[in-house]
Amino acid sequence: MFEIHFNKHLLQTFKMSTTEDQQKQQLKTYNGSCHCKAITYEAEMDLSQGTGKCNCSICFKSRNWIAFIKDVNQFKLLTGKEMLGNYQFGKKTCTHHFCKACGVRVYLYGNMGNFDFICLNVPTIDNLSQKEFSELTIKCSNGASDDFYNQPEFFSHL
Repeated sequence: MFEIHFNKHLLQTFKMSTTEDQQKQQLKTYNGSCHCKAITYEAEMDLSQGTGKCNCSICFKSRNWIAFIKDVNQFKLLTGKEMLGNYQFGKKTCTHHFCKACGVRVYLYGNMGNFDFICLNVPTIDNLSQKEFSELTIKCSNGASDDFYNQPEFFSHL
C-alpha cells in the first residue's frame, strides 16, 4: 500500500501535469555516483520542480531524499551495473538500488502501471555545490500515517 500511495503523491508533488515540451526546456544534466564511485550515472531532470522526503519506515530509516524522473530514458547508468544490489518490500512495485561495496542507495526504479519512473537519491548528485543543495525545495510527506498528500506535523529531522 505504501508504494502505490507514494507514487501518486510523487506525481502530484512534482507537478507532472506540465507538458513534456515545457519539461524538456527546463532539464539539466546531472552526474552522480555512490560513495566509492563503483556506480556512476547521468540524469536529465528539473530540480526546480522540487525534491521530496518522507517519514515512512523505509525513507525515515534510510534518510531518503529523492528527485523524481518520470521518463526513465532521462536516466543512464554509466558504470557499476554488476555492483547494484536491490531491495523490495510490500507490493514490490519499486526496486531500491544500492551499491554492494559502499552501501549507498543510488536510486529506485518503479512502475505506475502505465509508465516506469526513477527516484534518484539527491545526495548522490556529484555536480551540485553545497550552496545548490541548500537551495533545493524539499516537500515532506506523512507516510508514517499513510497520509502521503500532507506534510507531517514534525519534519525538521527528515
